[in-house]
Amino acid sequence: MSAFSRFIARRRIWLFFVMAVLVVAAFFLVPHITVNTDMTRYLPDDYPMKRGLNLVQQQMPGMEGQIQSLGASFGNGNDLMPTDLPRTLAIGVALVFLVLLVMCSSLMEVLLFLVTAVFAVVLNMGTNALLPSVSMITNTLTPVLQMVLSMDYSIILMNRYRQERLRGTLPAEAMSASLAGATLSILSSAFTTIVSLLMLTFIKLKIGADLGYVLAKGVAFSLICNFTVLPALIVWADKLVIFKTKKTPRFPSAAVARFQVRFKWPLTALFVAIVAAAFVLQWRTPISFAPQWDSKASENASSDNPMLLVYETSDEAALPMLMQILASDRNVLQTISYPTTLGCQCTASQMAEMMAGYVQDTIPAELLQMVYYAIAHPERDGRLSFDEIDAATDDLAARGLVPDGINYDKMMATLIPPEASPEPQDTVPVTQPVSQLLYQEPFYEADTSETAADTAGIYVMPVPLASQVMPGQEDGIESGAAGPAARRTGLTYEDVTRQRTPDDVATFFGVEKSQVRMAYRLAGKAGKTMSLEELYIFARDKILTNKRYSALVPDDLKRKFTAAGSELEAILASGPSAVEGQLEQAMTDSVTLVMQQPDTLRIAVVTPSSPDMTAEIPAPEPPPVQEYEPESAQQSAPEPAPEPTPLEKLIDMMVSGWRYSAGRVYSSLNAAGIAASREDIDLLYLYALSRRDFDPEQTLTPEHLFYYVADTLLQMPGVQRLVPEDTRRAVDSARTMISENAGLLRGEQYSFALVNTDYPAESDSSFTFVANVNAAADSLLHGTHYWIGESEMYKELKDAFPGELMLLTILTVLAIYLIVALTFGSLLLPIPLVLSVLAGVHVNVIVSGFGGGTMYYLAYLIVQGILMGAAIDYSILFTSYFRSARATSGVGDAIKTAFEGSSHSVLTSGLILTLVPMALHFSMSDPMIGGIVKSLGIGAFAAMTIILMLLPATLAVLDLIINRKNKYNED
Repeated sequence: MSAFSRFIARRRIWLFFVMAVLVVAAFFLVPHITVNTDMTRYLPDDYPMKRGLNLVQQQMPGMEGQIQSLGASFGNGNDLMPTDLPRTLAIGVALVFLVLLVMCSSLMEVLLFLVTAVFAVVLNMGTNALLPSVSMITNTLTPVLQMVLSMDYSIILMNRYRQERLRGTLPAEAMSASLAGATLSILSSAFTTIVSLLMLTFIKLKIGADLGYVLAKGVAFSLICNFTVLPALIVWADKLVIFKTKKTPRFPSAAVARFQVRFKWPLTALFVAIVAAAFVLQWRTPISFAPQWDSKASENASSDNPMLLVYETSDEAALPMLMQILASDRNVLQTISYPTTLGCQCTASQMAEMMAGYVQDTIPAELLQMVYYAIAHPERDGRLSFDEIDAATDDLAARGLVPDGINYDKMMATLIPPEASPEPQDTVPVTQPVSQLLYQEPFYEADTSETAADTAGIYVMPVPLASQVMPGQEDGIESGAAGPAARRTGLTYEDVTRQRTPDDVATFFGVEKSQVRMAYRLAGKAGKTMSLEELYIFARDKILTNKRYSALVPDDLKRKFTAAGSELEAILASGPSAVEGQLEQAMTDSVTLVMQQPDTLRIAVVTPSSPDMTAEIPAPEPPPVQEYEPESAQQSAPEPAPEPTPLEKLIDMMVSGWRYSAGRVYSSLNAAGIAASREDIDLLYLYALSRRDFDPEQTLTPEHLFYYVADTLLQMPGVQRLVPEDTRRAVDSARTMISENAGLLRGEQYSFALVNTDYPAESDSSFTFVANVNAAADSLLHGTHYWIGESEMYKELKDAFPGELMLLTILTVLAIYLIVALTFGSLLLPIPLVLSVLAGVHVNVIVSGFGGGTMYYLAYLIVQGILMGAAIDYSILFTSYFRSARATSGVGDAIKTAFEGSSHSVLTSGLILTLVPMALHFSMSDPMIGGIVKSLGIGAFAAMTIILMLLPATLAVLDLIINRKNKYNED
């Protein structure tokens, strides 16, 4: 040791500058530390949840973001650091300074201690940047704990230096002598601390290794700085250290020593009782495993408690039953898995209910039916009648969604243009008889002679001669003013009831044959005969009152049918006995019939401007009325029926009641001159067929439905008009969500299911639920499966904690026992030293449980590891002084000497280890770290109290056995 001491004393300046350079380099590395807040990374590899997490990361790297919702935040956790960490460190340093200021002999000593401690802390933190990551707990606690645990090394060296300088030794030589005398004690104390901290690496929970390794490294840096930085600083500030002194508190060593020796047996019994009681009572304190972090992560945390199931995709068929079992729990809010959501076979009604949870706007029922029908009938071979097409059109029209090409009113208006208006005439027509409205051909030209024009106040209109009036025609006049009408008709009851072909009727009425044929086809009489009575009744009741058929009839023909109604009904009402061919009808007083030429009749209408004109104009004798015979009767053989026009074919299809394919309807409409879009026809068919042939028992998966709707159905222009914009956006959003996240639920080998509950993260009910969940999964799933979640993690930690604690305790106790035994060369002496520190740990656990409190499991493990390494130094230091003094004095004097030599160092270090953590507990907002430092403070105070107040009496009792042959034994 002397060579080592001389080397440090001589090379102290060079050593200081080397360490200063290293500290500067470490300082710039500190911002690059990777801080991890994901506690799942520290789970043992053989924990089921850890295996599940590893499987998720291997199979589905994209799931890392989703697992954050389960209490795990992957990646760099700098943003999740406690926001008050700088303030915490400042408070810790300030308290260390305050304790040292009170306990040290000079202010310069305090400054030198703090500078040395800062060097060591910066070196340790800078080297943490070279590690893959450190936990948030380690990064927060290490700086303060490192300073607290290693401060006694500086105190021991400073006390030795002061003693050497008071003897008159020069500063450099005094430093060499101080190092020689203190190195063994410092190394022993540091070694026990480092070994105790490294014992944390043996527990399965990897947070122990993370904290134990970094903190042990920090203690090692503090030890190095104590031998390289502090000696140079002490010699440099020698005068300020030695000659600028102040009074310090002194421990009443003599009085306490006398008390210990006098009551050694009761105090020893109390020591044993406290150790035993603390060991028993500590088990009554509940151990908690769920910290509540006050950080950015907890600010956004949900109150829900989710669990993720990782299972083999081959077990997919069992998932619906498992999800159903879990959903029966009243605390389960939601279950999500591919077989029960995106891969669930649902009817349309079930789908609508499910979609309410996925799509913001409800999908219309008709859209769901269309999708189901379209997917079930990809061949699109459905057939519809025109009545069914009309009904679907009406339904869509009521919603303002009828495609332009299928609007019947527009179709027929395009198909049948209005007839041309007649050319203007010199005469003003009078109101015509009903029959004249029906039969306009043939007419004779009006007389436009000057004679007629000169007749003042008389307007003329040509009418056919009676000899040229066809059966069913009449000539007559009606007053333009009010008054009775005189008419002449050639229609008979037989004419009205006789069966006629369409061409006969057309010739009879003098209208277009195609129009009559259309009427026959509408009546279902294509190629057959009808009477005028049947034709009229059909036209009145079936055509003019039907929107679709009425659109096929020209407006002028509609007016003729309407005007003919009263006349035909009168003929039918008169019956077969009515007088036929009546030529004369009553005439009004204001109308005069004048014969102008042999082959022309002129009708004179008396106008108000000529009320007195009453001259009679003779008229020629009318030719005899000729009976009309149907065209078919005048021919020897019927002409072959002409080929139906495209329009007639379309009408035939419309009135047949048969069902036709969309292609047939489309081609027929376009052949008839009706411009209809094939897309619109297909849409109308899809809509109508889905309503008619929809199978309510048909099933689809949501994934299939959204893919089809978004990628196929909504791409049809007609469907885009049918589906509201809000629904289209909702479907597109759901389609995007499915495409992005479907793979997160189902993989080729492994799949995932989510169970969301409102159970607390940690409680007896939560752990019971977790046990039931695992049992249900084990019974239904035959492949590999794991649960991931906070409650699952805490349950695994809870189950493993007793074994972890036992392992840590045994390893730490054995390590410290061996070190103490080797130090003092005794197998018996280490026992009370170890028990005194262990009792302090147990007392801390008991105090934490007061008032229904709990002990955080990490605090238990960390505090035990730290206290066993730190507080054992106090017992070793006291015992060293006692053993040394006992060689030359009795038990009482040896105990007094031990108090005088160790009490100041024990009190200084012990107060730092007690007050600093307690102050951090009250100033820190993070309950987890605050709980750890609080436990450390309580345990340190308990251990210090037991060592100073009970251990000396116990050593006095044991001395009777260990040193029974010592010549300085007292009687």
